[in-house]
Formats: sequence, C-alpha cells, structure tokens
Amino acid sequence: MIRKNAFRYFLGTLLGGFAGLSLTSSVLPSAFAGVGMIDQLFARWALSDYAAHTVLVWAVGGWAVARAGFPQA
Repeated sequence: MIRKNAFRYFLGTLLGGFAGLSLTSSVLPSAFAGVGMIDQLFARWALSDYAAHTVLVWAVGGWAVARAGFPQA
C-alpha cells in the first residue's frame, strides 16, 4: 500500500486516465469491429472526439479509488 497520500492520488489519477484512453482507443473499437458493426479504424476515428472526456471521467474515478485509501474498496 502506498502510504503517501499525494503520490497515491497522483498515481490513481494517472492510471485512471490511461484506462479511459485505452477504452476509447482500443477496447471499444475492437469490440465494435468484432461484432461487425463498423470498421476498427473508422471506430477509432469516430470515438476520438470523446477521448478527452473519457480520460477526465476515468481519471476522477481513479482519484476517488485512491482517496478511499484501502485496497479492498
């Protein structure tokens, strides 16, 4: 467990933001292409407008998890 609060908040925010970016740039386009709804490259291009919003929302979620302070939360 990371005892320093500032580093824990920073790391939670950073990892949450990266998770949001991964969701919009890799996971969702692959899922859409796998189902056959849309081409993977076009899905990435279409979702690129939402990448910044997703990163911010997931970063806040990562910060909230880091704020909880105990690993089982």
